Amino acid sequence: RVAAEVAEVAAEQTVAAEAKERSGMKSEEKAQAAAKVAAERQAAAQTITGAFRQSAARQTVTNIREAIASVTNDPNQLESVSQELKANKKIVLAAVSIDGLSLQYASADLMADKQVALTAVNQNPDALQYISEKMEGYKEVALAAQLETEMREAIQIMKKKRSYEPLPKEYEGSDLRKNETFLLRLLEETGEARDLKLFM
Repeated sequence: RVAAEVAEVAAEQTVAAEAKERSGMKSEEKAQAAAKVAAERQAAAQTITGAFRQSAARQTVTNIREAIASVTNDPNQLESVSQELKANKKIVLAAVSIDGLSLQYASADLMADKQVALTAVNQNPDALQYISEKMEGYKEVALAAQLETEMREAIQIMKKKRSYEPLPKEYEGSDLRKNETFLLRLLEETGEARDLKLFM
């Protein structure tokens, strides 16, 4: 009887040991599976990130002629040219004359250049945000931006105005009535000689 009990205990211990071993193997397998999934996810993330970086990356342009052609076609390409070319006045002027907001990609020195700044705000008054108030001639540039904004707003109002309506009261005493550039733009954009006469 004792021998039988000993044998039974031994059998139970063997079963317990095997169960423990199987449990350990399952835990190890689970850990390996989890590590594999994590590695696969990381590899997929790297692939996606690499693809987006590659598609977003722009080749740095170092040739002046290529740069001018590039920014003329797309002013925002000024962002992708070399630092040396960002400081080239011809290249920057070519860009900001088409899109004033491309001024943000110019070198610090050219962002503070009066000619460049005026060109930028005349193309888009919002370019003023990229110009330091400390630059020499800032007041003139700021006034130019303000005038450009006023002219654009006036032209849009006149485009919406019906032909029989009089000149909006806010423009009755406006300095725009004495601004040759504005009057010519108004005629060009509205095509209405009558609107021009209202301002004159």
